[in-house]
Amino acid sequence: MRCLDFEQRLQRLLDYRCRPDYDDQLKMHAAVCDSCQRKLESQRLLFAHIATSSTVELPSGMATAVLSRLTEQRHVRRQRRQRYLTCTLAVCLMCVLFMRHDFRPIDERPVYQLPPWLPRYLP
Repeated sequence: MRCLDFEQRLQRLLDYRCRPDYDDQLKMHAAVCDSCQRKLESQRLLFAHIATSSTVELPSGMATAVLSRLTEQRHVRRQRRQRYLTCTLAVCLMCVLFMRHDFRPIDERPVYQLPPWLPRYLP
């Protein structure tokens, strides 16, 4: 095994949160390579420290603070989304109105007749 293979295998094991000091191939390579042995030993010490360390007590009210902040961020994102959609709709509407507008002078525009199905009492 080369040192590069050792590092890739070590990283793969760490990604899966497996203890690298239980892997036989890593131990065999570390037995002949001082640099890799130091890396393996540092990971072993790290896992040992994690196993022996006590749990950290969270400050009171931290969960409430985190949840309120998430709610606030969700509200801000919703407002941004609404603004974006409103602006998009306004631009689309302006484009439609611009495309439907007849730019000829008023006296040159054709006279439109109301369709027969439209009631006559409408202005």
